[in-house]
Amino acid sequence: FNLFTMLYSVPTTHLLPPGGYIPVTYANSHAGIKAFCGRNDGLVCTSSNVEKIFSHILDRGKRVFFMPDRNLGINTAVSLGIGDEYVIADPFSLETLKKAAEKKLVIWNGLCIVHKVFTMDHVRKWRRKDGSFKIIVHPECDPEVVAASDHSGSTAKIKKMVESSPEGSKWVVGTEYNMVNRLKTQNSDKIVEPLSKSVCVNMSKNRRRNLLEVLFAIRGGDYSSQVLLSPDVVKDAKKAIRRMLEQ
Repeated sequence: FNLFTMLYSVPTTHLLPPGGYIPVTYANSHAGIKAFCGRNDGLVCTSSNVEKIFSHILDRGKRVFFMPDRNLGINTAVSLGIGDEYVIADPFSLETLKKAAEKKLVIWNGLCIVHKVFTMDHVRKWRRKDGSFKIIVHPECDPEVVAASDHSGSTAKIKKMVESSPEGSKWVVGTEYNMVNRLKTQNSDKIVEPLSKSVCVNMSKNRRRNLLEVLFAIRGGDYSSQVLLSPDVVKDAKKAIRRMLEQ
């Protein structure tokens, strides 16, 4: 039982609480979830523009129904100064959504297993080990980890902050391990360490060899690896993506 199942088995009127909620989904979500947002005047966001998207909706007097990452939703709410204006949606109880009419933000109770690995113990360990390290984490980390770090931000922000820092800077980075390793390799004039080792097994499935095999297959007229979606899903998902790009 998950968000995708819920969206396609429960009437839309039961999922969108009363009070003018606009559905917003993270860019890494399923195409069907993007389509759900597209059909209901919603849009897609990334960790780089999520604050801008939330603000755009709230400034219009609407409310946000955010999916699927709980931590990204909470940390964005805190950053926007509305940390007391959200409710976590329990995927096993529609009563949560029915009671959410007074909140500006309803957040789905999902999480990223990669960023859930990072804990306050990891932060405290690095503080004790060397206080000269700056800790920067992704906003999919638990709110207390984000609050205890020196900085938080999207993958692009993390990359920019490390790259633009002075030679000899020391960084502890709380995000996917292979990303941290690339930062370390590409910034050899700095010290870059992972907050803890947390590998995304799904991202690791995408290898250059696989890409090369697909490209050779296409050149030979073999389209067996093509991902096919229904026209309705494509149409509605594009609406959600287009709305994001128009902001």
